[in-house]
Amino acid sequence: MELCENIFSTVDRFLKEIQRIEIIKDYTFQPMKLNEENVRDLKAIVRKFAQDINTEAAIQDIAEQSTDVDIENVSSDAEPNRNLAPFNKKNIVQIQVDENEIKRRISAFVNRKRKEVDEWNVQEFCSRPYIDEQNPVWEQMDSCARVDAVFIPRFGSKSHVKVSKVENRWGPQTQGRHDPAKRIKVEPDTETTSDVTFEVMQDRLLSMEAHLNLKADSTIRNSLFQRIKLLEDRILYLEGISPDYLQLSGTNCASPKKKNIQEKEKAYSNWSIDDIQKRILSLKESLKAKASVKKELVT
Repeated sequence: MELCENIFSTVDRFLKEIQRIEIIKDYTFQPMKLNEENVRDLKAIVRKFAQDINTEAAIQDIAEQSTDVDIENVSSDAEPNRNLAPFNKKNIVQIQVDENEIKRRISAFVNRKRKEVDEWNVQEFCSRPYIDEQNPVWEQMDSCARVDAVFIPRFGSKSHVKVSKVENRWGPQTQGRHDPAKRIKVEPDTETTSDVTFEVMQDRLLSMEAHLNLKADSTIRNSLFQRIKLLEDRILYLEGISPDYLQLSGTNCASPKKKNIQEKEKAYSNWSIDDIQKRILSLKESLKAKASVKKELVT
C-alpha cells in the first residue's frame, strides 16, 4: 500500500507541474479505496507508462542528434560553394510581366473569342451581315443574334447550323449488299487477284494525282509503289508549306453531285426573306395547278 501512496503522490506532483506551465487548465485527483486487483492493475499501468516515456525520450534525443549532424554537413558543404551565383526563381518564369499586364492579356483574349462567337452567331442565325462595334452603323442596330435569329433554309439540310457531309466515292458504304447464296468462299486465281490489286492501286494513284493536279503515266506497273511513295511525300510537303493549298485544289476532285449541291447553295444563300416567300408561293401555285390537272384527268 505504501507503494501505491508513493505513486499517487508522484502523479499528483506531475499534474501540478503540468498545470503550472499552463498545459492543462484544471484537474481533480481523488484516490479511491484499493484492493489487490486494483493494485496489480495500477502497477502494470505505471510500468507501461514509464516504458513509453523512456521510449519517447530516446527517440527525441536521436532526432536532435541527427538534426545537428545534418546542419553541420550542410554548413561544411556550403563553404566551397560560396562563390556560386545565388538561385533566382525569376530565371524559370516564362512570362515576366506584372499583374495588370496579365489581366489585360486575359481580357483581350476573352474579348477576341467573344467577338468570334458573335460573328459566327450572326452568320449562322441572322439574315444580315456582321457589323463591328467600331462601325458607325452599329449604333442604329437594336437587335442581336439571340432575338433576331431566323431560320435560313439550306439545300439538303433542315438544321439551323450548316452541316457538311462526307461523300465516300469508294468504300463499304458505296457497295450493295451481296446475296447470301453468293457468300461461298471461292479460291481466286492468281491473275485475278493481281488484277484487282492493280486496279485498287490505280484508283489510289489517280485520286492523289487529281488532288495534286498532276498528269503522269499511270499504266506502268513496275514503279507502282514508288509512285505512291513520291505522291504521299509530295502531299505531306505541300501540307507543311501551306495547309490551305490542298483545300483549294481539292475542290477539283469533287463529285458532280456535290458540285451541283454547292452551286445551288451559292444561288440560294443570298436570298432574302421576300425572295423565299415568293418562291414558296410559286411552288404552292404550281402544286395546286398540278393537282387540278390530275382531278380533271380522273373525272
